[in-house]
Amino acid sequence: MIVDWRAPIANLYYNAQVGRASFKAPDRIWGAWRDVHGELLLKRQFVIEQSTLQQIFDRTISVQDELLQAVLESGADQRLKEVVATIQAEQNDIIRAAKDQVLIVQGVAGSGKTTVALHRLAYLIYTWQDVLPADRILIVGPNKLFLNYISDVLPELGVTEVNQTTFTELARRLLPPEIPIQPKLAPATVLAERSPEARLISFKCSLGMQRLIDGYVKYLEDHLIPEGDLTIEAESVLSRNEIDAYQKKECYYLPLIARFNMVRQFCLNKVKQKVEEMVVRAKTQCEREVVRLKAALPEGGERRWKIGQAYDCRDRAVARLKKAPTAVVKSYLKNWPKWPLLELYQRVFAFPEQALAWSEGSLTAARAAEYAEIFHKQLQGRDHWEPAMEDLAPLIYLCSKVFGVKDDVRPLHIVVDEAQDYSAFQYQILKMLAAEASFTIVGDMAQGIYAYRSIRNWTELSEVIFAKAPIQMQQLTQSYRSATEIMLFANEIIAASPQGHFVPAEPVLRSTAKPLVVESPNQQELLKGLTKMVRQLRKEGCKTVAVLTRTAAAAASTHAELAKALSASVQLITDLAEDYAADISVMPVHLAKGLEFDGVVIADCSADVYQLTEADIKLLYVACTRAMHRLVVLYSETPSPILQSIKPDTYELVKS
Repeated sequence: MIVDWRAPIANLYYNAQVGRASFKAPDRIWGAWRDVHGELLLKRQFVIEQSTLQQIFDRTISVQDELLQAVLESGADQRLKEVVATIQAEQNDIIRAAKDQVLIVQGVAGSGKTTVALHRLAYLIYTWQDVLPADRILIVGPNKLFLNYISDVLPELGVTEVNQTTFTELARRLLPPEIPIQPKLAPATVLAERSPEARLISFKCSLGMQRLIDGYVKYLEDHLIPEGDLTIEAESVLSRNEIDAYQKKECYYLPLIARFNMVRQFCLNKVKQKVEEMVVRAKTQCEREVVRLKAALPEGGERRWKIGQAYDCRDRAVARLKKAPTAVVKSYLKNWPKWPLLELYQRVFAFPEQALAWSEGSLTAARAAEYAEIFHKQLQGRDHWEPAMEDLAPLIYLCSKVFGVKDDVRPLHIVVDEAQDYSAFQYQILKMLAAEASFTIVGDMAQGIYAYRSIRNWTELSEVIFAKAPIQMQQLTQSYRSATEIMLFANEIIAASPQGHFVPAEPVLRSTAKPLVVESPNQQELLKGLTKMVRQLRKEGCKTVAVLTRTAAAAASTHAELAKALSASVQLITDLAEDYAADISVMPVHLAKGLEFDGVVIADCSADVYQLTEADIKLLYVACTRAMHRLVVLYSETPSPILQSIKPDTYELVKS
């Protein structure tokens, strides 16, 4: 018998030991899950290549998984692969966790978070195929390069049609097409200084910004209905207060601008009722006039003419009144707001006193004034203003409240990868878009390199954003990517973090050479050493080599030097890159998140490049943990204080 790895009985392969064992299976009669008990006699793994049996492993209670060991010894590729044969017990528990909950996975670098999340999707689709179609699942990743890297996994697992996007692409889909969306990260100098600009970015990414927009939308709602009462021929139909009360009570669930049709119909119905009253009154007045004329005038031509005039007057009045409703309402609502979204957004901080009032305590007077000044400076001398990364979530939220957003397919399950790098406001947007509170959220707080705009801990999700949803927290501490020596070196780096204690990664027993730290007397020699190290890693058998820099500008200049010095193809990875195909690539650290390479060279870890700050410690940690088999760190003159804090016995120091 051959069974699908996602079937209930397959749980024995991943979690059970030889001997008495059980697994849960659905009861077709009662519809519930029940325990099936039995004796597990043997767990055996086969390695088959090109239809030939290569190896056989018997899995016992030993911790060492020989097949896993063999897989980890292999090299990296330009695509992530499925790992059905080597899923570990702690990973299997996450994969098979309940669907209807918010599952948060804190996993150290190299623990297989992404792979586990994708296998979980395959499991959920298999188990809940009647209610969870693949096209109602959304994967949100950090960039297109990452999404392309993981793109082969789901098809290998037999799953297609899953939607994959970045938050930027999601914003492009949800916002009006006239909104320019080419968001860039704020300059590093702005962020490192904890400047007013950095404070504004942090505020825009917080739930305080959501409260500010809520207050602003309430203000807009109060000014939605035009001034003045609705009248017809000087007779009052509805007061402005009555129309305003209607739109707030009966249309509250609609975006502001979308309330127009309901308000228009409400006004039209009331005008028609008024017209009916006025028609009855006109007819009554006409009849009274006819009675008066008959009593006042003798029978004859004059009386007949005047009575005819009275009826003509009545008919003209009735005809005029019956045509009036549409025109009257159209005239009254002609000043219904036609707010451009960007102009609306720019007004949020334009007037400090108003922003303070709208913020419901989220802002102080000083901060409101500070943010208004920054915003005015950003607008000065520009023909138009373009949103930055931190503006996307507030823009989507404001658009949803005022105009509505396109939600033609609301996801039934959302996977968020590199989850530590999303802001609280971005999570609110994802929650708003979701049809159900069904999420798989995977990340590593030790790799949170955007502290100025992202969540600080998982508690923000579990106790604030998803406070009313079922929550399950899981932790993965074993690292399967980097060899032991590399991981011990990386653990030393993250231990220097002033933010607090991070659980160190536990490397799987796979050994390699210690990380190589190369000292150069100057930048010129450093570049020579860089070229030499890349060549050396290639000679040692590293199929993929990544040269990582702190910034995009440094990546561009480093790439130019390497491309001249090396005969092999060297690819520069930028924010716009969707794929990397060359065996040697140069990129800033933030674009390497989630990726892995046989060998990694950190291009410059000098004192003026990586300082002893939270952001730089995490950047350097991310850079080191991209390496599977070999890690080289270069610096010129003085090493980074982060390097100086590391135990000397965790690396080998050489001079170029």
